[in-house]
Parts: sequence; C-alpha cells; structure tokens
Amino acid sequence: MSPEIVRGSPERISNHKEQLQLGYLRAVVAAAGCVIVGEPTIDEGTDIMIKHRRREPDNTIRDAFLELQLKATESVFDPSAQYVTAKMRRDRYDEYRSTNLSVPKIVVVMTLPGEQKDWVTASHDALTIRHCSYWVNLAGAKASTAQRPTFRAPTANVLDDVALCLIMERIHNGGQP
Repeated sequence: MSPEIVRGSPERISNHKEQLQLGYLRAVVAAAGCVIVGEPTIDEGTDIMIKHRRREPDNTIRDAFLELQLKATESVFDPSAQYVTAKMRRDRYDEYRSTNLSVPKIVVVMTLPGEQKDWVTASHDALTIRHCSYWVNLAGAKASTAQRPTFRAPTANVLDDVALCLIMERIHNGGQP
C-alpha cells in the first residue's frame, strides 16, 4: 500500500484553485504570443492584464490590452451544458458590465473537478489540466441588485490560444472582446 499523498492545507483550497487557473492562463497566453503585463497587488477587480503586440503593414507597432477577472468553480463536467455559472461582487459586476471602458475586460471562469487530486494528470507526452476555462464579456449586461450577481459564461467560449488571438484581433480593430 502506498502512503497517502498530502496536497497542502485544505483551508487554502481557494488559493490552490487560483494558482492552477493562473498556470492554465499563462500557458494560453504564451501559446497565443501574448504577454502578461500586470498582476495587480491591490485587488481592484483585475487579476491579470494581457498585451498583444502586432506589426502593421507600414511597420508601426500597435499594442492591444485586455483585463481579466478570474473565477474558479467546482463542477461535474457536463458536455451538453451550454453555460457555466459563477458569481462576483456587485461592484465588480457593475464594472465589468460597463460599456465605457478604456481597456476591454472579460471574466474567465475555470471549472474544476471537486477533488484536488483530479485537477492535473501528467504523462510523457502531455500535462492535462481538468476541466476548462470559459470567457464572457459582460459589457452591456443587465444591472443586478444582488450582492453577488450570478452570470453565465457560454461553454462555446473556451479560452484557448486561438480564442485569445481572435479576442485580441477584435480589440486591435476597435471592437469588443
């Protein structure tokens, strides 16, 4: 019989979820050719700021920026689900639903298995992180009086390198994520 694996302090599980989500996000950002330019130390509603640089045909360099709020939730994986749901503080929700932002914002919701031991699997050819992260642009969303409004991220909005490139291209072109 093998010894029991000790995974760290159970009272810090939310910190461990955040670290896993940051690892997932860092991999996506690198594969998309973007860089993380900010991880604010004071919590003002933005967990990460990403920059995408492109060279224009006239050789001008242009940067596009995107701010992200990260959420993680435990869920049983349901391949037929159209949305994942999460909650955030109302002041943050109001900020992210604003249509008058100098830097576009999205919320990224990562779904995780309930057991920490099921989050990551490694083999010689892959490191698998379960389950997935989904993104949503809340700009223009309806107001809420709830202290912690619930919102939905479409499961069609998988956050991977291709999705991030497309989001940044829309921002470069003056559009929304």
